[in-house]
Amino acid sequence: MARRTTRKGDSSATIGFEAKLWLAADKLRNNMDAAEYKHVVLGLIFLKYISDTFEEHRARLLAGQGDYEGANPEDPDEYKAENVFWVPADARWSHLQANAKQPAIGRIVDDAMVAIERDNPRRTLKGGTIAPYLDVKNLPTQGHSAEQVIDREFSSGTKFQNGDTLLARITPCLENGKTGYVDFLEGGQVGWGSTEYIVLAPKPPLPPQFGYLLARSDALRSHAIQNMTGTSGRQRVPSECFKTFWLAVPPPEIARRFDELTAPLMAKIKANSTESRTLATLRDTLLPKLLSGELTLPAAMLAAQAGVATIESGQAAVA
Repeated sequence: MARRTTRKGDSSATIGFEAKLWLAADKLRNNMDAAEYKHVVLGLIFLKYISDTFEEHRARLLAGQGDYEGANPEDPDEYKAENVFWVPADARWSHLQANAKQPAIGRIVDDAMVAIERDNPRRTLKGGTIAPYLDVKNLPTQGHSAEQVIDREFSSGTKFQNGDTLLARITPCLENGKTGYVDFLEGGQVGWGSTEYIVLAPKPPLPPQFGYLLARSDALRSHAIQNMTGTSGRQRVPSECFKTFWLAVPPPEIARRFDELTAPLMAKIKANSTESRTLATLRDTLLPKLLSGELTLPAAMLAAQAGVATIESGQAAVA
């Protein structure tokens, strides 16, 4: 490393690597408070690191040597299989460099972070963690809403997050239509369930709900059933069979319009399903007490009205 030498009256001192970094960082910081500046710098370091790692693996894919012969350097799965972040084109360091002097560079960097998080979903649960659990028996045969989700200690099973579609792979669950859409988790939460689930998670530009609607289609279900393996009565669908299920991917603008049309419908279906379950619980709670005389009719009516008011406030939030 070059050393910094200082002599009286000499302004042409050799600046070391650390000093150059400090000067560059100080120029970037400008008048920003140090407490805020560190978050900006750490974000940029993160982007640079994953972009460099991505480019190294991309170079191997482009070379197409050995195990990478015939690999597609623009297939996200080629990176995720090697535990490398997939970096979309508008989040790569070269793109950020090209726009570094643009007035909107702050928004461009923010968009890059969002794009990387969106395209690299993480489904991680540590053993012993209490997390939402969905049993196969509670996977719906009609509609997309799960019938009952409970908190349970994670041991081993299929992990999922909001936006995933769960397709039962085992007979007769598949033939009976057991399929669900995950929209019941809190932000960033990971749930889990049976190992008999296949998780469908569409890649951009397709929106998440496309996976559920596709899973309900006759074409996909027929393909899955025809590819079942195993002994009679315990047949399962291998997830690899979907590699031979060909699908035309629409242009981004059509996919975006599809999202705009279907997302509100899925939210409304969820709200209606929640309302039905709430009313059923209210009925099962009040009716026995009313019949036994434990609760008077006026008191039951007040309790029912309070329950309906809660439902209506939830509907207003969805609308």
